Amino acid sequence: MIGMWRGPVKKARSIPAQGDEVYIEGFGQNIPFDDNSFNGVIFFNSLHHILPDHIKTALLDASRVVNPEGLIYIAEPLASAAGFELHAPMDDQTAGRALALKVQQETAEAMSRMFEVTY
Repeated sequence: MIGMWRGPVKKARSIPAQGDEVYIEGFGQNIPFDDNSFNGVIFFNSLHHILPDHIKTALLDASRVVNPEGLIYIAEPLASAAGFELHAPMDDQTAGRALALKVQQETAEAMSRMFEVTY
């Protein structure tokens, strides 16, 4: 599965750096960094793409690499969001999105300072 990202990662690496960014290939359920390495982790419209058996592990691993004052930001589209009906016949992600939300809510106790905003 990681091979599917080689094209975009290769393209990103071909563009001159804007700062000290580094592109690392890996999986959300096995983040290749030490504990407390970051101020934040972002799952942007991506949690529902993680294999169902690995969503909780990905959230807990994100919690591991974020420092105690850090933030885990999860932007996950609802299966009823605007435009969903247009895409559903081609790419129905209803079950994956619902599972991602369910696992987030179930994992909240293990992750400190978690709150949910629906918009």
